[in-house]
Amino acid sequence: MRAVRHRAAQALAAAGNASQAVAFVGVLHENVDAVVAASEAVGPPPDCRPGCASCCHARVEVSDPEALRIAGHLHQLQESERVMFIERLRAKAAADGGPVPHGQPCAFLREGLCSIYAIRPSVCRKAHSLSAQACQSGAQEIPQDLGRVIRCEVLVAGTRDAYEGAGLPASRHELSAAVLAALRPAALDEWYQGKPLGDTSEP
Repeated sequence: MRAVRHRAAQALAAAGNASQAVAFVGVLHENVDAVVAASEAVGPPPDCRPGCASCCHARVEVSDPEALRIAGHLHQLQESERVMFIERLRAKAAADGGPVPHGQPCAFLREGLCSIYAIRPSVCRKAHSLSAQACQSGAQEIPQDLGRVIRCEVLVAGTRDAYEGAGLPASRHELSAAVLAALRPAALDEWYQGKPLGDTSEP
């Protein structure tokens, strides 16, 4: 993890502005994807398929830069589509006082598929199951490739520490509330000045 943190810290030190600092989380995502691909090449194959969205009905957490990256994507959408997502995000964040309960779909799940797949957070990228039946039955424990989980967690933790070391918040927040907070006009600049997104602010 120390090596991951060191490389990430160097990259963040070279970032010239807030947008570049947020964009760096994409490197984490690429590295997690590489671990996933390597694991699937030699380890037990996951029983996950397009349209299998059991994990998209559980609570999903994102870091500050991941939420800001998703918010940046939403800002690029047509207004009608952006408003639709904001309404869905508000509904999910408001459920049970904020946290998304198990069984309620992610705001970005559309027709069984992730509508932000290319920029989905690290927790979604590393998520997998060796038994779709276990997921569908709501089993308490989902069989996973432990080696894959550990290697991904090393990348996530090292990158988080590098962000925090640079004075940039990178703690975990419930996805819907965090993205709503990240959509605020001042959110990016405030984060770059060291202010966490929080879980309750809205655009």
